[in-house]
Amino acid sequence: MEEQLRVHLRDKRCLELSCDLLERSRMGTAAQLFQRILSRPEWAVQLLLIARFGLFKSAAAVRDAALLNLPPHRQRALELHRGQLPHLLTLLSLFQHDPRSLAQVRCLDVWHRRGAASLILADKVLLPEQPIEDFLVPESVTAHLSDAFPRLRVETLLPRSRGHLLFLRRPLRQTWHWREDREEVDHGHAEELIILHFLDGGREVRLSASTGLLSRQVADHLASAFFGQPCRYIDDHRPTSDSAIQNLLSGLLSGAPLGLKMVELVVDNAPLGGLPRLSITQMDSESIAPAVAELEARFGGLLTRVDDIRRIKVCYQGSRINLSFPQVGGQRVVHFGDARLDHDRAAAFQDFMLREFGLQVRSSENQRT
Repeated sequence: MEEQLRVHLRDKRCLELSCDLLERSRMGTAAQLFQRILSRPEWAVQLLLIARFGLFKSAAAVRDAALLNLPPHRQRALELHRGQLPHLLTLLSLFQHDPRSLAQVRCLDVWHRRGAASLILADKVLLPEQPIEDFLVPESVTAHLSDAFPRLRVETLLPRSRGHLLFLRRPLRQTWHWREDREEVDHGHAEELIILHFLDGGREVRLSASTGLLSRQVADHLASAFFGQPCRYIDDHRPTSDSAIQNLLSGLLSGAPLGLKMVELVVDNAPLGGLPRLSITQMDSESIAPAVAELEARFGGLLTRVDDIRRIKVCYQGSRINLSFPQVGGQRVVHFGDARLDHDRAAAFQDFMLREFGLQVRSSENQRT
């Protein structure tokens, strides 16, 4: 335990806060503080568990939990340069404020690591007098789900900018693991979190789940209960035009400082012998615009037909993001891959594309649910 604590509690501020949690003095050297922690082994184990819990939790999840739970003066005291929060110190502060807030970190971490399918109500409905935040309290949600989905449990409900995040937990499949002595087996169930991000008073929802059909059924069921009439969500495909996409491509190939660069292009029916599929990629963040311009000068246009563009990849604020331009229901749409972006960065990218290019981009998760 001592060896592991020395790995995790290297920052003196973490040691000081740990002593606060133990109600011990925070005065003295780092070595003295560490010995005070070791003198309370039952609390030392708690601290070690918190450190191990936070090892692979996303910074966005920890930040969001801090914004939801810690008072402003505590947030300011934690901030490092560029507004970043120290990971372990923030987790310890959350535990000190309310141990249950670590459960929120876990839920937010799952949410930020998943893409989200955007759905809207198929038919227009009037908003009821009851605000959706009053409907989405755990007791109400549990009551409405108990008959149709008895295995679902409300994990937590969190406010979110422009909406509310509802986390539901269900047992996914039987599982087991060996105990450390390798002689006994513990049996249990793996679980799944179904995450519904309600927006616009419930008229829009973003779904994050492993099982798309079940999450849609849950969303429809809750919407029907809230609006007091049968409701159904459908994929939110905001149409665009080929000319708007061509304007984006022209800007990316012009070399103008647009805030993003094209770093990959995959086209079908390339103007070469046999009309092959052609892929051009830069593994770093350099633009492929010069390479595309050279190929087009020698062999003809690569981007003249949007239907031939299988995908492009752009670099936005250090992230490589897939864009594709399929036709859905006879209308051109723009999909982007958000699974590797936390939801704050994904929302910022959507706002950027709408503001700079007039393009409504939606998650490619729609294609898989």
